[in-house]
Amino acid sequence: MGKIYGYCRTARAEGNDIREQIELVSNYCKAKGLDLVVCFCDDGVSAHNVDRIEMNKLFDVIRKGDTIIARDYSRFTRNPITLQIFIDDMKSRGVEIICIEENEDDSAPAIRAWFEQRWAK
Repeated sequence: MGKIYGYCRTARAEGNDIREQIELVSNYCKAKGLDLVVCFCDDGVSAHNVDRIEMNKLFDVIRKGDTIIARDYSRFTRNPITLQIFIDDMKSRGVEIICIEENEDDSAPAIRAWFEQRWAK
């Protein structure tokens, strides 16, 4: 198994939610016996902004066999097309994505993201 990285993001730099996400990722890793290398966090950054400082740092270090753990897919983006491109890119790189609050057998997170985005409007 490769290295384990966390990723957290909030749209508002309030601090509480980002700390809760970090704790969620850390506790998940502890419970599963995984050695979390680092948790990259973009605090106060919209999901629509895909050029994020910490996410870019994550992409610089991620390698084949590594795993990214996040609360849910919306931490990466809320745009369903961008989400599917991200998922496909990670799969092609041999990187596993674990979203703690997502259904493990969910094979269509981008479609669900589209419905959620439409529902929010």
